[in-house]
Amino acid sequence: MINVFIMKKLAKIIFLFYLGLTKIVASDYYVSSSAFLSGNGSFNNPWQLQQALNSPDVIKNSKDTVWIWLKGGTYKNTFDAQTSFSCFTKGKDNAPIIFRNYHNERVIIDGQLLYTMAFVLGNCNDTWIWGLEFLNSSVSDRDHPIAERLGNVYSTAEN
Repeated sequence: MINVFIMKKLAKIIFLFYLGLTKIVASDYYVSSSAFLSGNGSFNNPWQLQQALNSPDVIKNSKDTVWIWLKGGTYKNTFDAQTSFSCFTKGKDNAPIIFRNYHNERVIIDGQLLYTMAFVLGNCNDTWIWGLEFLNSSVSDRDHPIAERLGNVYSTAEN
């Protein structure tokens, strides 16, 4: 029969191993408005926002929450003629992909295009957007029917 002392030691070792493994599995990546296409998502070599939204291989099929931290700044992009950014990430119910402002820095997503959707979310699953500000710096008037607005974030100019 195994003595209680050995059982407690073994339980403690397994618990510490689990904590270490959890930290290894957890993923933190970074995005910057001044990043280059060669970014790898690290703090010192961040992705561009659309790169992160394209679901790079390193975040696909994660078994844990993926944190994508956006550094402060204004993000502008042209995904297509009517969309500034488009999301293709596929999180899971128990392992979402979270786009969040880094250390509460001010992050502005500027849907600066005519007839624009700032953020198309229809192609992503279990993806959270947290702490970001959306605006449209274009002064042109735009109109989208309500049916086209479902599941997307719009930034429209004032009438």
